[in-house]
Amino acid sequence: MKILLFNSLYYPNVIGGAELSTQLLAEGLKSKGIEPVVVCTAEQNRTDFVNGVKVYYLRTPNLYWLCRGRPLRGRQQNFLKKILWHSIDSFNFAIKKQVQKIIDFEKPDIAHTNNLAGFSVYLWKLLKKNRLPIVHTIRDLYLLCPRSNMFKHGRSCRRQCLGCKLFSFPRKALSRYVDEAVGISRFILDFHLRGGYFPKAAATSVIPNPLPGNSGVAGKWKPSKGARLRFGFVGSLSEHKGIETLLQQFSRLDADLVVYGKSLVPDYQRQLELTYGRPNILFKGWESDIAEIYRDIDVLIVPSLWNEAFGRVVIEAFSFGIPVICSNKGGLPELIEQGITGWVYDSNNAAQLRKTVEYAINKPEIVSQMSGVCIEQACRFAVDAITGKYIEVFSRVLDK
Repeated sequence: MKILLFNSLYYPNVIGGAELSTQLLAEGLKSKGIEPVVVCTAEQNRTDFVNGVKVYYLRTPNLYWLCRGRPLRGRQQNFLKKILWHSIDSFNFAIKKQVQKIIDFEKPDIAHTNNLAGFSVYLWKLLKKNRLPIVHTIRDLYLLCPRSNMFKHGRSCRRQCLGCKLFSFPRKALSRYVDEAVGISRFILDFHLRGGYFPKAAATSVIPNPLPGNSGVAGKWKPSKGARLRFGFVGSLSEHKGIETLLQQFSRLDADLVVYGKSLVPDYQRQLELTYGRPNILFKGWESDIAEIYRDIDVLIVPSLWNEAFGRVVIEAFSFGIPVICSNKGGLPELIEQGITGWVYDSNNAAQLRKTVEYAINKPEIVSQMSGVCIEQACRFAVDAITGKYIEVFSRVLDK
């Protein structure tokens, strides 16, 4: 079986969990004797092999490369240019020639699409013209919102605004070409199905993101009897991630918080550090070594205000035996067994977050008991297990 696997970005252009999840899946398929061929966007056309997986890097026709619209990767684009970029991206038939050449040369059996920003959903129509079965994995809210987060004015949008409806109309219409839709959480799948997406999909599935094979508990620090628990935040320092809510609560708590991550907007990060810089709150910046991060944390807090599609940091923490306190947004609650692997609180109730932290502080023995269960839960997200679920989906679609 040869699978043509599309994602907006691929190693080494990694800006989020989707890129890592796609790479882990591709390499997992390769290890099981299935041939994945990855196609992603880039600044220049080239072909390479990454850990034995063939990767096509395509310069897709638009005003700028996807990463050049992000502050971390280059000059921030102006507002009007972004609007035009998204307008083109909603139905960019100019990609046809490049992708058709790859299809003709590789002769795949099936196509698996993931994040499509930069390719546009016209890709689905092209793949179907080539009589390729299509499996699509929903990894964010791109099909519903140009910003991919449906977050505005400090809160999650309950429904699409007029602008999002206009941008997403082609995405919704062309989703009829998808043969099976996969959500990385029940929330993200049902959110799209309720919106009328994937009307002709013969089946739908929920398959979570995988964990890297080297995640584990080696070297995890455990507090000695009587030592203070150390709480941690890991991720982008941005409003929708709930970082300000968390810092406000810890500025009133007698508890230690370490903050790993940085902001896309340096001025915002400096403001946070100036406003909330206290002896019990330590900003540690970006750290690429997750083992280094989780050796430094006893309880992870994920205070998101937007509807997270999944929450990779939750399962990463589990793999190191770390319980998680998280908000009730999006797919996050699906990952937590209340009182067993962590706690879920109402994102609209900051006092509930504070009380949950205080409970963990007063019950360190419960935190310790949770540790082993968290490690057991992490096994559900092993690459082999997740790859096996996808192989079942691919086989099912091919057999129809």
